[in-house]
Amino acid sequence: MIDYNSVESLDVVREGQKVAVLHRLPKGFIFRYESSYFQTGQAPIALRLPLDSQEIQGEGIANLPTYFAGLLPEGVMSEAVLSRNRLTKDNLFACLAATGFDAIGDVDVRVPGENRILRKLNLEEAKKNLQDLRSAEITALPGVQKKLSIGELARSSRGASYIVKVSPSDLPGLVENEFAVMTLARKVGLSVAEVKLNSGALLVKRFDRPDPRPHLEDMLQIMDRYPSSKYSYEYRELLEAMARLGTGSATLLKAIELYAFSYLVGNGDLHEKNVSMIRKPDGQWVLSPAYDLLSTLPYADQLLGADRMVLALADEAHGKFSVDDFIQVGSSFRIPPKAMILMLRKLCQNIAKHASKTLAPYIAEPIVDAILDRTTTLLADATIS
Repeated sequence: MIDYNSVESLDVVREGQKVAVLHRLPKGFIFRYESSYFQTGQAPIALRLPLDSQEIQGEGIANLPTYFAGLLPEGVMSEAVLSRNRLTKDNLFACLAATGFDAIGDVDVRVPGENRILRKLNLEEAKKNLQDLRSAEITALPGVQKKLSIGELARSSRGASYIVKVSPSDLPGLVENEFAVMTLARKVGLSVAEVKLNSGALLVKRFDRPDPRPHLEDMLQIMDRYPSSKYSYEYRELLEAMARLGTGSATLLKAIELYAFSYLVGNGDLHEKNVSMIRKPDGQWVLSPAYDLLSTLPYADQLLGADRMVLALADEAHGKFSVDDFIQVGSSFRIPPKAMILMLRKLCQNIAKHASKTLAPYIAEPIVDAILDRTTTLLADATIS
């Protein structure tokens, strides 16, 4: 077994080709593009690792560029990686060395000379490993929830990859909750990752695993920030970052719709790492399918502020919203008030139509009623407007 504490350099691989090398410094890093890649004029491997210079150097105790730090597992998954490999919490470089061989998006990171391939698990093996993470092979899947990546599950989904999640003991029914809210999001018209329930586990089809793999970055990576700051911004700042990428008003309206949906269903965990963009081959950035959508309302006793948005929409507004709040944010990005009102009206109408039937089998009736109350209130406001 490799001692990842002693690894001083990592190969950065894209589409099977080594494109760069990442070196550890005592306090910082050196990222260097391979000459063969640097001279081709291809797209940089990440927005904040531009091809302006062949070598990029950073200083500080976080010995990774923000893009690579954003690939790392968090919470209980991070703790399992640290424990299994005897790493310290601040050794981000070693954590990337241990997990980056099967990362989100189109870029992987490999220890030179290590030929490591993710072992394909079936569902029962994955569930067993999630019960005891000491035996799990954990890859670079951001987020705090228990999750593992596995291969195909059935003949009908041959070649597809899935993320498997199970509910933590302190938040019972969480995966059923997420399944219900993700299903509702699809029914009301949002683009979301495909999900299904199987024997008490949530299966999320990986939209970053077609061939070729798309380039994916969450909003913290795009904003050049580390994961520790994922609750530090207003949602309007995320929209501003999207606008700087040249995204049009239609994409920005979809991003606002994601926030509005999350508010209506009580998804208090919509943070910067739960909003991502995909860079298309022509260089255009588009909103990725939504993921990690759930309602935090059932967990008010365990989670402080479960009934509020963790990111303010703008100007510290976390709680109850009016149509005018959304219009004001949209106006900053030249989204006509009429377009905003029509989007909110349609969203509310669709939630009112589908919520009870979709959510009730998995989420308690008082919570469903609270979601419908929010929807009715905002719909009335949208109708008046």
